[in-house]
Amino acid sequence: MTKSLKFFLGFQIFAVVSLFLYSFTQVDLGLTLSQASIIQTLQKSFQQIGFFNRPLSSALFIAVLISLFASYLGILYLSYKNKISRKIFWSLLLATTGILVFSYNAFSYDLFNYIFDAKIVCDGLIDSILTDPPGLG
Repeated sequence: MTKSLKFFLGFQIFAVVSLFLYSFTQVDLGLTLSQASIIQTLQKSFQQIGFFNRPLSSALFIAVLISLFASYLGILYLSYKNKISRKIFWSLLLATTGILVFSYNAFSYDLFNYIFDAKIVCDGLIDSILTDPPGLG
């Protein structure tokens, strides 16, 4: 394994861990994730950044996005040069998934709300197609 590949792999893991940590700045203020006082202290400090220090939160988010985009470009470059094997690629993908599966899903409510609304629209559309409109039957 070359030095550049080791650097890239370390940078990728750093970017993913940064996204993992940033996700906890978006935890709802009324939500308690654990009874342990040290975790509550950490949660409050992350919430302080996410909700009450918006300039810092924005700068951190932009830095995370730039690092993830840079790591994506690194994957493309290493793939183009055939310097990354399938085994390393899949290991990196599984490591990324393993880290991010435990991140806080801040926008899951919105996602499920959109899915529910789409289901209502689709069900209503299908019902109107399959049945005669009132007054025409």
